[in-house]
Amino acid sequence: MTDDARERLLQILVVDEGVVLHAYQDSLGYLTLGIGRLIDKRLGGGITHAEALFLLNNDVDRKVHELVARFPWFTGLDPVRQV
Repeated sequence: MTDDARERLLQILVVDEGVVLHAYQDSLGYLTLGIGRLIDKRLGGGITHAEALFLLNNDVDRKVHELVARFPWFTGLDPVRQV
């Protein structure tokens, strides 16, 4: 698949599926997330270990950013105290 074709496909899926940033029930009642991503275990849905780690890293990055914004001295702490 060319990059152009892939980009067009992604655009079509975003329009057709919509973007929902939380778990929701699709039109058939199955848990779904994001852009039509089935996460309902009853149909074999879910996320991979790599995707779970990706989400965790994003969560940690967001919280560290919040900490630094509120407590600028946080960056000066040694690694043991930052954890």
